[in-house]
Amino acid sequence: MPPEAEKTLIAVPAGVAVLQVKDVEAFRQTFVTLAKTLLEQANTKSAAGDTGAVVASLQALAGAQAAFKQIDPSGAFGSLSDLAVAGLIDPELGSGFAHGHIFRLHVSGADPQSRWLATASPLEEAPGALHFAVNQDGSVRYGWQAIEVEDDCTIPEGIAVCEEGNLPQPKVGQEVSDTWRLEQAEIAGHPAYRIAAPEQSARQWQGMAGAGFSPCFAVADGFCVIATSEAALTAAFAGGLTASTDFQRVLAGRPREVAAFSHFSVSGLIDQVGHNAELLALQAAPGPDSLQAPVAPEFPMDSESDAFQEAMNAFEAAQERYQQEQMAYQQKLSTWRQEHAEANATELRRILDSAKVLGDGVAFSIVSEEGQVIESTSAWQLDLKAAKK
Repeated sequence: MPPEAEKTLIAVPAGVAVLQVKDVEAFRQTFVTLAKTLLEQANTKSAAGDTGAVVASLQALAGAQAAFKQIDPSGAFGSLSDLAVAGLIDPELGSGFAHGHIFRLHVSGADPQSRWLATASPLEEAPGALHFAVNQDGSVRYGWQAIEVEDDCTIPEGIAVCEEGNLPQPKVGQEVSDTWRLEQAEIAGHPAYRIAAPEQSARQWQGMAGAGFSPCFAVADGFCVIATSEAALTAAFAGGLTASTDFQRVLAGRPREVAAFSHFSVSGLIDQVGHNAELLALQAAPGPDSLQAPVAPEFPMDSESDAFQEAMNAFEAAQERYQQEQMAYQQKLSTWRQEHAEANATELRRILDSAKVLGDGVAFSIVSEEGQVIESTSAWQLDLKAAKK
């Protein structure tokens, strides 16, 4: 083992993983490159949704329209619901929501036997996101602007055709705040890197883990230290929490000179979440039994029935009522959550505190000079004292 192995490895309740490395600079370059690659892949996936699946769904719509025209008494093309009822497309696509996109299908009112147009737009508009369309000619096309639907069902000029085996890629990175990125920083006197998230994703994870949750890492002093926050990374390098009672309790009797080590404290995680108990209560607390969500109407499936059109009319009317009732329900639920935020937050903290009995866990590996793993161990220890509180 290199001399650095003699250093004391530490962990902090906020969440820190420590890896011992031989060549600090080489490891830093490799680790940073890997992190950037993963974040770029996340950006591509976020903006693209599932491009292949969207294109395949539009191709399926084109095939389904050709089949529906053959069975329709008037030889007309069908709507999404028509195609779904006929079993020509799957229910998810028939609902109009699939693969992170909204699907719309318009049949020409002036010429329903000859013209139709389907579009697919991302559920969440983002810079560089793709929009797709297909009509009666069967070619799936794409662009970076929403595709307008006219009754003649033509696709605007300049919209490119999706070529098989060469699917379009989104334009990622036009707005920095909407991308995953790696930012350089100096933390505890060491060169470090923050993982910065798109604004929406950052709000989501900070709402659950706390406003201080900001993943970061640094490679220095023979170690790569990965932390859930800058404060945790600072504490790890400072060594101020080495004598943590939770840490010492779970590490008792286990080796200190290891190649990789991690420590997870349930109490630390619960404390972080507990700081946001009121916010969670406002956003996610279940409503009282007296406040029941409306039940969505069932789509009529018997397309052979003479009364199908009548059933469809009734379904559409029921769907409109349901949307109004759902909106009213959400407003009442929001009001109830605001009025009971303090009590719900107190109850949430009580439930969270009861989970502190789960204690702490450690995982470590001992590696030989030749790079072979000699021992790899994980251990978990309950905190029975927490159960008595």
